[in-house]
Amino acid sequence: MFNENDCMTLAKISAFMPGAMIVYKNNDAEEIIFASDEIARIFECESVDDFMKFTGGSFATIVYPEDIEEVENIIRKQIASTGGYDYVTYRIITKNGNIKKIEDWGHFVHDPELGDIFYVYLHDMDIRERLTDLSGQTSLPEPKAAVIDELTGLANMRGFRLKAPNMIRDLFKRGGKPSCIYINIRNFHTYNETYGFAGGDRMLKSVARILVETFPKGLCARFSEDHFVIITAQEDLREKIRRLGIRINNLRRGVVVEMKAGIYEIKSPDMEISIICDCAKIACDSIKHEYGTNAQIYDGKMDEKVQLQEHIISSFESAMRNGQIQIYFQPVVDVKTGKTASVEALTRWEDTQYGRLAPANFLYVLEEQRLIHKLDSFVINKVCEELKRRKDNGGEMVPVSLNLSRLDFELTDVVRVIEDAVAKYDIPEDMLRFELTESLIAVDMDAMKRESERLRRHGFKVWMDAFGSGYSSLKVLKDFALDGLKIDMDMIRSVDDDRANIIISAVVDMARKLGIPALSKGVETQEQLAFLKKAGCDLAQGYLFGRPAPARGVK
Repeated sequence: MFNENDCMTLAKISAFMPGAMIVYKNNDAEEIIFASDEIARIFECESVDDFMKFTGGSFATIVYPEDIEEVENIIRKQIASTGGYDYVTYRIITKNGNIKKIEDWGHFVHDPELGDIFYVYLHDMDIRERLTDLSGQTSLPEPKAAVIDELTGLANMRGFRLKAPNMIRDLFKRGGKPSCIYINIRNFHTYNETYGFAGGDRMLKSVARILVETFPKGLCARFSEDHFVIITAQEDLREKIRRLGIRINNLRRGVVVEMKAGIYEIKSPDMEISIICDCAKIACDSIKHEYGTNAQIYDGKMDEKVQLQEHIISSFESAMRNGQIQIYFQPVVDVKTGKTASVEALTRWEDTQYGRLAPANFLYVLEEQRLIHKLDSFVINKVCEELKRRKDNGGEMVPVSLNLSRLDFELTDVVRVIEDAVAKYDIPEDMLRFELTESLIAVDMDAMKRESERLRRHGFKVWMDAFGSGYSSLKVLKDFALDGLKIDMDMIRSVDDDRANIIISAVVDMARKLGIPALSKGVETQEQLAFLKKAGCDLAQGYLFGRPAPARGVK
């Protein structure tokens, strides 16, 4: 709970606000830890204490029961795409039994003492409507900088969310059939690295110009980096997108880029804009690995994917508590001796509704919804708990490797989480190794260098995972102090390729000269193992040595 001084400060700040303020925890109970006096008026209660008794002190119970599931899904999706902010409207039932409509502006933050919390401003929409009746205008126009992407001149995400609902309703009124198109420029990261940020900016401006020329009556927006969204009622979209793809792909100069587009045919003028965009993005993502396919219309089969995603989002915390999400371990062997040198911790989800969920089906969802740090914190603690169990029982202990996400460093102090778990279970620091992918490091190399140095100062090993899968591997090796290299599994699958053999041997030799071990993952055949021995690779991991298994199944 907030202390008395915190509550007094918030009460003073919120006393003269034209709405109510609440603060609640992002836990299962969604416990309200502060509410301003105005909340009592909105809910027709005698006091804040009366409001807390009426609602049970939970955010979940202040929302109209039929609205709560949709509201919480919208909030989760919005904070994932905006960096922690949400805006949603919903109904409430007052103590006197009246139904009101509320506007909710929220900010999701991580507090070192309180954990994950929401600061929320609530506004009674009845007051807005009465003011509109009096003045005919509710507010001044948004400042241009707040709704326009500075680089391209298109609408930004905020501008899109403000304009799109009205545009969609207007198109339906005029008999149009609006669609949402989600565009992703694949391999733009490489283009940026090759031609610099100035070259990348020029390309993005050209993409924006081509979009406006292709959809002159549409709403075109840039959401982030190389992601664009369009609302249009134009017909023959597939042909227009085909021509659009040709024009955008021709901007590539010497680097291969490919436009991918997902199309969602909007079903109703009242659909939530975040759901519309999500469906278009799902269609776009479904073809991201299909070379030569530049467009995909969202279809009914994709509804199953959306439902699965929503299930994952709503149930994963209870799955951790109930033991449905389990930690499996896969052995890493010494190539020379064949003995287990360490293990890698992996997650498996045995869901009561969907059965076994593959990591590929839920990890990316947790990443996109900015929830992955909770899973990784859970894994860290479970691994330490298992190591302590083995230590207490006199069993053999080997180091455990764990994967970290970029969001672990952004949404929480993951180094502190690790330190706390190690202290709680009294585990030696050299029993834990942390793997960082090159793509994670490349997002903010300076920041990740500081964090990796923090880990190493505390006695933990830091490895680079999937070496050779990206475009900055050698730069990372030059600038980072690493304790080991994991060679990307796609390389080891090509050991019958002379060129691949030369590259793998060179990577192993380079690691040896840097004084760090090389580990090849994805080893499935004796031929691959024989090659790795000949190349001098130190460690290997793959189905040849053992599949991931629960702790008691790993020797």
